This record gives sequence, structure tokens and C-alpha cells, in this order.
Amino acid sequence: KGHTFDGDRITYANEKVKTLYDDAIKHEKGVLLLDVSSPRVHKEDNIREKAEAVQAMYLKKGVPLIAVTIDGTGIHAQLPQGLQARCDIPDLPEDSKTPDDWLFSLTSSKWQKWRNNLIGDLLNCFDAVFGLSVHIFVFGYTKMRRGVSFRSDKRVPTHMLLSLGRGHNIATLIQTLGRVTGNCRDVLNANGFNCARVLTTNNDLTVCNKMQNYINEISHRVCEGDT
Repeated sequence: KGHTFDGDRITYANEKVKTLYDDAIKHEKGVLLLDVSSPRVHKEDNIREKAEAVQAMYLKKGVPLIAVTIDGTGIHAQLPQGLQARCDIPDLPEDSKTPDDWLFSLTSSKWQKWRNNLIGDLLNCFDAVFGLSVHIFVFGYTKMRRGVSFRSDKRVPTHMLLSLGRGHNIATLIQTLGRVTGNCRDVLNANGFNCARVLTTNNDLTVCNKMQNYINEISHRVCEGDT
């Protein structure tokens, strides 16, 4: 369930996972990695422990990244030590705020809860305060399967680790993969990416490809007049 890289143990990881992380952090701006691999939220080897370990591993290499977790208790973020803010937290539209939304310290390196439950607002905040050059890694599991758009105005998912494990249906798999799809190409290109990179299993990739081929075939036949 884990691997040790230069003394740092990362749960639910192997050399291929490390290669994906390394590919993400080598880019100059707009990096948003989604890690959907750890089914544990509170028990040992949970998503927060993985997020902390990955953040610490790259901080040792001089690469500060913001770690974010999303689970049933909400959205939490931990800033790396020494990260300097460019400005104060910006205002967002009134309809996206509650009175307690901005109880978030820009100088603390402890875990903090984002009181506004919109991940897009958090990403927009980090982009405005720290700039696009700071990498953001998001760790989660069930809350990353569907219904949440992981993007800001200037940042979209660039990398994904997708490993749900056994016992999940095709719909769940495809919905989770959908977190890195959408109308994102313009933003990807603006940040120097030509595509989003996904690391998953051969079986899961085969299922997703065959399902998309099936959908394309149905669409083609409907357009040809089949019923």
C-alpha cells in the first residue's frame, strides 16, 4: 500500500505514482493534481497523512506545494512552510460567501478548514494570493467521484492518479475520471499543457475506452436513423 522514496513513505504509491508527481512539479504554472487512490479518511494511511507526506517530500527538494483534502467533513488545506502571499485574500461574489468564509490564515502551515464548501472558490483564492506558479495537489476519494468541478478561473486539472480499487461499478469509474475532463483545453494551453495526464490501471483504462466507444457507436447509429 505504500512506498518509500528517499526516506519518505508515501501510502498508496509506487514508482509510477512518483513519476506522475514528478511530472507535475516540473511544470512552471497552473499545476492541479487530483489524487484519488486512498479509501481511508480517518484510519491509518488516510488521505491527510498521504497529503502531508507528499507535501513534505517535495518541500525538502525546494518545491512548495499546497495540499488540499476533500472528504465528508469538508475541504481542508495545508500551506507549506515559508510560502509567501502576494496579497490578502480577495473578495468573491457575495452569493459565494458566508460570514465565516474567510477565517483562513495565509501564514499558518497547519491544516485549516475552508468554511465555504466550494472548491472552486478555494482554488481561485490560492491563485490570487499565491499565483499560478504554486502547485496544488488535492487528495480525496468518494467526494471526488462526481458532482464537484475541480477548477478555478485560471487553473484546471493537469494530472490525476485514479485507483479506486476493486468493487466499483463502471459509472463510478467514469464519473471519477470525468473530474479531469470538460471544457478545459484553453486553460490547459494557456498554462503550457497540451493535455491532462492520468495514471490508472490497464483494466480501468480499457473499460473507460470501451464505454466511450460504445457511446460513440450509439450516437452514430441514432444519427443514421436507427431506433
